Amino acid sequence: VMEIELFEDAAPNTVASFIYLVERGFYNLKTFFRVEEHSVAQCGCERSDGTSNAGYVIEGEMNRPNRRFNFRGSLVLITGINEQSKQPDLNSGSSQFWMMQMAQPAIDETMTTFGRITQGQHIL
Repeated sequence: VMEIELFEDAAPNTVASFIYLVERGFYNLKTFFRVEEHSVAQCGCERSDGTSNAGYVIEGEMNRPNRRFNFRGSLVLITGINEQSKQPDLNSGSSQFWMMQMAQPAIDETMTTFGRITQGQHIL
């Protein structure tokens, strides 16, 4: 069993979306389809290939003054890449998230950290 704490103060829209999806069973039976040692465990894709979302996107919250930075055990909402510019699309987060196996500071400017594992981090 893993328990998590959500950072409502730092990422209110991301947390609200995550709770909405959890309450509707969106994540039930979803697999962690991408697990990279010393990097991330990825979940939240209908097809388990990183190409689908919840049917909507939300605005990124990585630029809020009280934002959180990622660290081992944090939950990070994944953003996509703009097909035309090939740059991160900061407003493309939806249902896919990473559980961080170690801090990766390079993603703090493009992805929203919205929670952390409080119990069960050894499972990660």
